[in-house]
Amino acid sequence: MAKRYQFSETGCSIFGSYETFNRVLYGGHNGDKSPDRFFTFAGDTPLFMGATSDFMRDTWCYQAKNGVLLSGLCLTPGFTESAARDIYGKYFHQSNDIDTQWHHGYLTYHLSHFSSYFPAVDVKITVLPLQEEDGFIVSYDITTDQQVFFAAGFGGITEPFGRFEYHNSSRKDFSVLDCKDNTAQLLSCGALLEGTGTKMLIGDDFNALWELDAPEALEEPTPSYLLKSHEGNALVAKCRRELKPGEHFKGKLIVLKNSTEARLKELLADKKLEQKIKNAIRKKYAAAFMQTPEVVLNSAFSDLQIALDASFHGNTFYHGAIGYHAPFLGWRGWYANTLTGPQERVKKGHFCPL
Repeated sequence: MAKRYQFSETGCSIFGSYETFNRVLYGGHNGDKSPDRFFTFAGDTPLFMGATSDFMRDTWCYQAKNGVLLSGLCLTPGFTESAARDIYGKYFHQSNDIDTQWHHGYLTYHLSHFSSYFPAVDVKITVLPLQEEDGFIVSYDITTDQQVFFAAGFGGITEPFGRFEYHNSSRKDFSVLDCKDNTAQLLSCGALLEGTGTKMLIGDDFNALWELDAPEALEEPTPSYLLKSHEGNALVAKCRRELKPGEHFKGKLIVLKNSTEARLKELLADKKLEQKIKNAIRKKYAAAFMQTPEVVLNSAFSDLQIALDASFHGNTFYHGAIGYHAPFLGWRGWYANTLTGPQERVKKGHFCPL
């Protein structure tokens, strides 16, 4: 049976979907002087990827991967029962019971029965796009009645080469090819990955054990396999954290583009960061709302304003928020913003020819 979204005034929800990267999270405008646009691919499942669209390279607006982040739980880290099967772990995005909630700019996930080997483990995940710089934050809220191991892996920085918003995009998923010419090093709170002139930092606030490994680690089918050692050049980062029986674990991972370790630590230590981000996102669509008998139409109006905000870049409205993010002359962005609030952008904006 096909999955369907349920709409409300606060967004929409879907249960049991396996779609990846079908939702995009947008940041703020501090980086508008750059010709490229950073955004975060998320979706119906908790698998995340930083990405950049750069019209200066190609007006088709191909995207570059800025690191894929996957995470999950296992019982025996590094243990492989056989070459064909590992029954002791599962990635969160592999679950068939994900309750996904879209909140007009960010996503939450609830997994309560994602593995028969974790019958009383409850997982809540929130992903938010950073607003003052390029990057994203993933928060975890996990309760467990047994000893389990949290695991996460991150890697893959490429040149622009694809359009990953499409369902059947080639090389949409992580692959070893994404790590060509990448380098990696450990930091005191995480890791730094570099490639194609881009630096991606990742760190945690829950004292995880960080390691570097070969890219093949992120292609493993389960977290147990992810956490074992792999032969080859260490180009990706991974971490683990033991969760004790009865523990209520709360922690976050932050991915940051072209910044510093000092700034990463500052963000990790900010206890009000998530609320600040939610407030900034709401500000994008709070100036206007739609009230009709159609809840889908009302909900879509807020999402439209989120996309319009992302389409504004520097001093003009670009043709699209993700694909075709180029300053092609058009009327829709200008006209919509004249009606929905940010008229100051219309007054000062101008067409920026290629």
